[in-house]
Amino acid sequence: MSTDNTREIITAWSEKHPEIKLVTYDENQGPGFARNEGVRKTTGSYLFFLDSDDVFYPNHVHLCVQHLLENDDLGYVFTKLHVDMPMHEQWRHSLDESNPINFCVRRVWHDMILGFAEEPDFRTYRTEDTLYRMCLRDLVAHEKN
Repeated sequence: MSTDNTREIITAWSEKHPEIKLVTYDENQGPGFARNEGVRKTTGSYLFFLDSDDVFYPNHVHLCVQHLLENDDLGYVFTKLHVDMPMHEQWRHSLDESNPINFCVRRVWHDMILGFAEEPDFRTYRTEDTLYRMCLRDLVAHEKN
């Protein structure tokens, strides 16, 4: 259950934009379940994932969709993350490669890899995002062959 004012923000947005829907559960079921459930409750062709403590660059959605529309061969695209703290360059690359907030994936590709892992071990070790990106990269390699 969210401890910030996400519910109020989404409720206010959904009053102005009926296509926005709030989906809630009494018990936290983990990020993999939450992301997959969001996908299950939607019909869009392009998927974005944004946690309540994250923000998109102003042009992120436009750029991602534009590249996917221009390139039918791409299953997903991603932008770099902006982190306001000093960190080793390898960590920066690792975050870009494992975090779901900086990318857009075609629904069909999400479905092909069966979405995010929801099993308890992935939730415990917070590795569902990394596995998701690994599966997408493997799918890219498979599509090239």
